[in-house]
Amino acid sequence: MYLSSIMFGVLASVLPNLFCFWLQLKLSNKAPEQLLRFVYFIEGLKFAGLALLVSVFLQWPGLHIIKFFSAFMLSEMIRLFYHFFKLTRA
Repeated sequence: MYLSSIMFGVLASVLPNLFCFWLQLKLSNKAPEQLLRFVYFIEGLKFAGLALLVSVFLQWPGLHIIKFFSAFMLSEMIRLFYHFFKLTRA
């Protein structure tokens, strides 16, 4: 049951980010005056998706909460450090 808790923690972090990245790529040809509103909309949508998935996964019977939140926070920290250090291929 530990593995499913870790998997749910990673999914709760990754799925909203992937959906918002896909949405941003699909709708990225906005006018410059609409760009800031669009970015705030995407971030709000990402936050709502994170809250929804975390609340849904916390209802799962037998979920180990420490493993779930550890995997969730580790996944968020990896995403943060990836953009902070700009770890891209040269």
